[in-house]
Amino acid sequence: MNQSEIQERYLKIKKQIEDVCQKNNIEPTTVQLLAVSKKHSIEKIKFIFEKGQKLFGENYVQEALEKQKLLSSFPLTWHFIGHLQKNKVKDVVGHFDIIHSVDNMDLALKISQKAGERRIHQKILLELNLAQEESKGGFSKSDLEAQLLSLMQLPHLILSGLMLLPPPVEDAELVRPYFKEAKSYFNKFLNQLTNERKKDWSVLSMGTTQDFLVAIEEGATMIRLGTALFGERE
Repeated sequence: MNQSEIQERYLKIKKQIEDVCQKNNIEPTTVQLLAVSKKHSIEKIKFIFEKGQKLFGENYVQEALEKQKLLSSFPLTWHFIGHLQKNKVKDVVGHFDIIHSVDNMDLALKISQKAGERRIHQKILLELNLAQEESKGGFSKSDLEAQLLSLMQLPHLILSGLMLLPPPVEDAELVRPYFKEAKSYFNKFLNQLTNERKKDWSVLSMGTTQDFLVAIEEGATMIRLGTALFGERE
């Protein structure tokens, strides 16, 4: 895909976000676009950055770190959105603004420990698995409710919100109930946080190429788009 096609897609997506926000009385600035740049070139990232895109999401640790190194002179904000194995925590903590895919208590503990060693606080999102898909990680509703207090007590984590990846479907309307439920839990957990932590709880990351407009309608504050923006992966 050439640069003019990427620019056309980017402008179209921004217009779609503005339109769906206007239709649903949502302030457009409350919805952030995370460009999923995994398996896409440095040149594409540079180009879309020059058009105004600042947030980029990566799935693979080594690929992401190499891109960060090559793009170190650009003021980009990087998010880690892939499945994170515990043996890779040391490579991720401190290198990404937010880790989206914290899907169990042991992983959260490991991240907090590594952040403590580095004398930083790491922002994370708690991944929900509302459909209880065995092929995906994520907290079940009951597990997250039971462990939220313990997660709040981990000293070097900043709980920034929730991440949801619903089952893949052809019709985005079929996943609307998952988005609606995730928003409900986002608000429920907000009410359970201490006043000090409430200010950090601001990200509901849900919605991808197939369903991002529905996700915005149901309260997403961050959407993750790769193919819709960059085309097929290289």
